[in-house]
Amino acid sequence: MTSSIGEGIVRAFARNTDGNVHIIILGRYRSSADAIIASLPKHENGLYEFVAVDAVLMRNVAAACTELKTNANGQLQAPLLKINYLVLSQGAVLFGAPDTEDGHNPMTALALYGRIRAILELVSLLEKAAELGEDGRVMSIGAAGIGGPVDLSDVGMKKTSYLKLRGALVSTVDISILVRS
Repeated sequence: MTSSIGEGIVRAFARNTDGNVHIIILGRYRSSADAIIASLPKHENGLYEFVAVDAVLMRNVAAACTELKTNANGQLQAPLLKINYLVLSQGAVLFGAPDTEDGHNPMTALALYGRIRAILELVSLLEKAAELGEDGRVMSIGAAGIGGPVDLSDVGMKKTSYLKLRGALVSTVDISILVRS
């Protein structure tokens, strides 16, 4: 959330709430998050925080989610009791990058596995918001609504060509997320 559309969403949300909001930015670069936070509107009840994560590895995604729930490493002012909006906009990596330590194509790790892992790890906090009568929603931003066919015989997308990978990933994430109204 420290560049591109993620940064834009943070800025728009802060602006539209006049800073009366609690936003936690997760990303690789604290310096980028700090620059964004410094430019956001201030409010006495507002809070902007940062949790470091390189979301290409699933253990990092799990650790960041644990940090949100427990504040074990003291990256937050306090553990989260609920989440109203979980926005997932992990960036992409260059085609041809080597597989991760987890054995995943980095693009698949960011666009699919990391997103689903984050949702599963944080669903209890989304449900808590809903129990309180508040929004508990997930937004996953992939390719601006442009998906593609999914080969069910290659769910791990190891054989999917790079030209078709992004569309397949977007479609797979879309069908993986259950929306509660």
